[in-house]
Amino acid sequence: MSPLQDVTAMAKRIDAQNRADQYRALASFFLDLPKRETLQIMAEAVKGDPDASEGLRELQVFFSEASIDDESVLDEVGSDRTFLVRGVTQKGPRPPYGSLFAGETPEAPGSSMLRLKALYRRAGFEVSESAAESPDYLGVELAFAAALLDKVAVAEGEEAEKLAKMSEEFVRGFVAPFGHAYVQESLGWARTGFCRGMLLLLREFLESEIEFVGA
Repeated sequence: MSPLQDVTAMAKRIDAQNRADQYRALASFFLDLPKRETLQIMAEAVKGDPDASEGLRELQVFFSEASIDDESVLDEVGSDRTFLVRGVTQKGPRPPYGSLFAGETPEAPGSSMLRLKALYRRAGFEVSESAAESPDYLGVELAFAAALLDKVAVAEGEEAEKLAKMSEEFVRGFVAPFGHAYVQESLGWARTGFCRGMLLLLREFLESEIEFVGA
């Protein structure tokens, strides 16, 4: 491999790892309850960026106005997030399960669920029957995208190319269209600037992913 090829391969690995980290951070919104320590880290991370995106600006305003040390603020954020990602009432957005957005039901999943599970297996991941979340839960899909890109970041040669193409297939066929549809439906229901900001960040990131993979 030439020095130029070495540099190109290294750049691709770094890019894959950066994208994996972003997927992981977004997955956490769906998979983890918000904690004060996490919000404090985020508050510092979004400070002082004059070129911030719409999602980051929403978070900047939220953190500038809210006292994270106030227990009621943490409760409000937690309640808003649960409402958005768990489908606790019919008067709200559909919970983020791909089968629902594909016109299927969790009890009788159709072709989209079968294709999703097949892609997980091809990538070397097996979904346990005892898993707490369904394979088509948006948080799980975002976490899978991160894990797949982790593999891309350490693979070499043909294996790296194969995994990268699989990642692109997943972005185009599953997580990006599903995630975008979910954000469009749920954004108007968000009651806190934190949740609105996270949903906007998800939409912005998925739009950049679609552009990246050339869908």
